[in-house]
Order: sequence, then C-alpha cells, then structure tokens
Amino acid sequence: MSRLFKNLDKVCFFARLLGAMARPSRYSKATADKILDRIRNGETMTRICSDPDMPARATVYKWLANPKKYHANYLVEQLPDAFEMKWDNQFDRLIELAETCDPLEVQKMRLVSDNIKWCLARAMPKKYGDKIELGGKVDGDIKINITNYSNVQKDSAK
Repeated sequence: MSRLFKNLDKVCFFARLLGAMARPSRYSKATADKILDRIRNGETMTRICSDPDMPARATVYKWLANPKKYHANYLVEQLPDAFEMKWDNQFDRLIELAETCDPLEVQKMRLVSDNIKWCLARAMPKKYGDKIELGGKVDGDIKINITNYSNVQKDSAK
C-alpha cells in the first residue's frame, strides 16, 4: 500500500512540475475573453473560477485590483459591459421563469424570481430598481433657516 502512495506522489510531483495540474495564473487576453463571455451568459465568478481550466478567484481579483501590474487593463475595461449584459440576461430569465412555471413549483419559482429581482435592483438600480417619485405642491416661498452653532459652543465653554 505504501508503495502505491509513493508512486502516486511521484506522478503528482511530475504532473505539477509539467504544469498539468496547475490552474492558469498568468493573465492572457484569451482567458479574459473566456471569463467575460461566461459572465455575459449569466455565470457567477465563483462558478467560472471553480472550473479547473480557469484561474482561481483570488487570481482574477488580483488582476482586477492591480491591472497595470498584471497587464489586465482589457479585463477591467470590459467588465462593466459584461456585467450589464449579465443582468439583462437575468431579466430575460425572469420572464422565462414566469412563462414556463410548473404549477407544482410555484413557491420555488417565486423564491428564485424574488432573488433575481432583488439582485437586479441592487446591481442596476437606475434600470431595474424601484422608481421613487417625489412630489407635492408648494404654496408660496420656501424658507430655510441656517443656524451657526459655533458661537453658541464658544459662549457655553466660558
């Protein structure tokens, strides 16, 4: 049994040495394009980075935190548009869920759709958030009183 593990250790060592088991950690435009495409299709960064062919989440966040060091300007520039497309896809998904809902899974679909709506409202409030209108009628002038408390504090300190 120990001989089997010794051989396994050697195989793993040489595989790591050759890079067969390592995840990509160097930034490349091709990797960035794959990440951006998957984000546009609605995948989360966690799901994307759990793929063994993709870099770890920490690596991607390092690229984003210091794009000049890792030459990741392209990824940083394209990311906002990718996320906007992702949220638009989630909105489309919301409509599809409503149209294809099985009557036996109404509660599940309601939970999913409520979560999507909540995320949409937080991620893109101008587009998908609740619209708040302020209104009212003003009869006459609006008066604003400004009080300077700096003199009051000096007087009370004496």
